[in-house]
Amino acid sequence: MNRAKYSCACILLVTIVIAVVSPVMTLTQAATAPIYWGAVVDGAPGNLASWDTFEAKMQKKLSILHLAASGTWGTGNALQSGAPATAVENGQFQPFPTSYFETVRMRGAIPLFSWMAMDKKTINTPNFQSRDIYNGEYDDYISYWARAARAWGHPFFLRFNHEMNGNWYPWSDQVNGNQPGDYVKAWRHVHDIFTREGATNVSWVWCVNNEYWTNPESKNLEGVYPGDAYVDWVGIDGYNWGRNPAQPDKWRPFNEVMKQTYDHLMRFVPEKPFMIVETASSEWYSDTIKSCLSSCGSVDREHPR
Repeated sequence: MNRAKYSCACILLVTIVIAVVSPVMTLTQAATAPIYWGAVVDGAPGNLASWDTFEAKMQKKLSILHLAASGTWGTGNALQSGAPATAVENGQFQPFPTSYFETVRMRGAIPLFSWMAMDKKTINTPNFQSRDIYNGEYDDYISYWARAARAWGHPFFLRFNHEMNGNWYPWSDQVNGNQPGDYVKAWRHVHDIFTREGATNVSWVWCVNNEYWTNPESKNLEGVYPGDAYVDWVGIDGYNWGRNPAQPDKWRPFNEVMKQTYDHLMRFVPEKPFMIVETASSEWYSDTIKSCLSSCGSVDREHPR
C-alpha cells in the first residue's frame, strides 16, 4: 500500500473525535464523559484568526487542537556532541513547543502533539532506526523534551510514532532495518525517560492505522502494543480515499473505514480511553457532503467508546 499521505490534495477535513476534557478533570477521567472533538486547523495556533474562522464555520469550540506540522525530531546525528539545547537552537532538532502549547491552553483547549522520530518524511532513514532510540543514541534529546514537558506543567496528549502497523514510516517493524519487537522497545525506552524526568503531565496516545487487506501485518496490533503500563489512550487513523488518484480506492463510509480496527482494539485494550485521531474524506465523489453526514450517526452508535 502506498500511503501517499503527504500528496493528497483532496481531503475534506481532518478531525479528531475524543471524550470531553474539562479543565478540572484528568485526561483519563475524561473517558467517561460525553464525546467532544478537535481538529488540525491550518495555521493554528500561530494564526489565531484561522482558529476563530474554523470555529465560526463549525459553530463549535475545539476541546483539542492537534499540532502535527514539524513534529519530526530533526537531523540525524545532530546530537553526537551531547548538546541537545544547541542542536535545537541551531534548528537541527524540534524544540518543545512551549509557546504554542500555552496558546492552546489559554484558548481552553488541550494540545495533542504528534512526535515523530525521523528527520524527513521518507521510509529509509538509517539514523532513525528503532534500535538507535532504545540503545540510547537520542537520550539527551528525549530527556530535554521530557524536562521541558515537566516544566510547562499542564496536561497534553503526546502521540509518539503513530501508524506503526503500516509500512510508510521509518519506525515500523516492517521497514528501515527494524526487527519485530523494536517498536515496542523504542516506545518503552522513551516513556521510561519521561517517567524518570517526572513528566507526569503527558498522556501517551498509541495510535494505529486502520487495518487494510493488502498488508496482513497491519492487523498485528498486539505485536506492536507497548503494554498497558506504557499507554494512556488508544487511537485510530483512517481515511476514505474514495476515487482520489493519489490513493485510488472505492468510496468507503466511516463505519467501513473504522469498525474492524475499532472492534479489534476493544477486544484487547477494552479499558483504555479511545480517540479517533485522524479521519477525513476525499472529495472525489459527487455526494461527498451528503455521504459524510449520513455516516455521522454511526460514530457513537457503532463506536460507543
